[in-house]
Amino acid sequence: MSKSIHNETYKQKTGKLLTEWIEELDSHQATDWSHKQLVTHLVDKHNLEEWWAQTIVVEYEKHHGKRVLGETQDAGFEVGIQRTFPIDATELWELLVSPEGTDVWLGEGVEIPLVKGQVFSAAGSTYEIRSLKDGEKLRLRKSSTGHSATTIQLYVTPKKEKSALLIHHEKLQDQSARNEMKTHWQSVLDKLQSYTNQKGEN
Repeated sequence: MSKSIHNETYKQKTGKLLTEWIEELDSHQATDWSHKQLVTHLVDKHNLEEWWAQTIVVEYEKHHGKRVLGETQDAGFEVGIQRTFPIDATELWELLVSPEGTDVWLGEGVEIPLVKGQVFSAAGSTYEIRSLKDGEKLRLRKSSTGHSATTIQLYVTPKKEKSALLIHHEKLQDQSARNEMKTHWQSVLDKLQSYTNQKGEN
């Protein structure tokens, strides 16, 4: 999931590089721990946010050959991608939750009620806001008829005068669904990139 996340982002957000986290877990001989045990260790012992703990654990499991690409024990199939944009983090966040931004990643005419626990509909699916950190993180539970619920998280990270958007979509049904959503989110990033590039030229 997180190979596209730069090492400096790990360092900035967690205090260590990914390689250092792998070494830390190895020092506890954690290769036989369950996914849940690994995440709990990072959250409880190192005070990491759960998303970053999950990210590190997925990479740790891949490092030791315990996971098929895109699949985790607890989160099913998942996809994670990121893109750097030529605007600061505040501008990127405002774009994502604006009518122009939601048109791109949710569908036309969707207004997000930015309050934890609120429910809204978009493109035939129902979304519940499970977690919200204004200006930084939005976690959604997506339910669609005939499909199991999935989890989407958007994470905005400042990068000097620019910013990065990380999109993580988990609990996907199978590899086919993962491939479909990877294509979808790459298209979303392309459209957002085009929008911010045009804005910068004006």
